[in-house]
Amino acid sequence: MWKQVMMQPANVRFPDGETLLETQSRVIAAVERMHGTHRGQVVAAFSHGDAIRSVICHFVGLHLGLLQRLVLHPARSVRSGWATASPA
Repeated sequence: MWKQVMMQPANVRFPDGETLLETQSRVIAAVERMHGTHRGQVVAAFSHGDAIRSVICHFVGLHLGLLQRLVLHPARSVRSGWATASPA
C-alpha cells in the first residue's frame, strides 16, 4: 500500500477510511465554511500533514498526485491568507 500512496496518493483508499481526494474535498469544505463564518478574522486550524498538503494543492492549483513534493515538518505552522480579488 505504501508504494501506491507514494505513486498515486489521490487514488488510494485506506482501510476503513477515505481516499485522499475525499479527504481533500472534506477539508476544503471545512476551510471554506470557516472562511465564511469568520470573514476578516484570524482563525487557527489544526490537522494532519496530508490533509494540509491537499488543501495547499487545491488553492495553489497543484495536482493532488504531487502533494508528496510539499514538505511540511511536524508540529510546524502553515500560514495562509484569503484574497478577496484576483491579481491584475
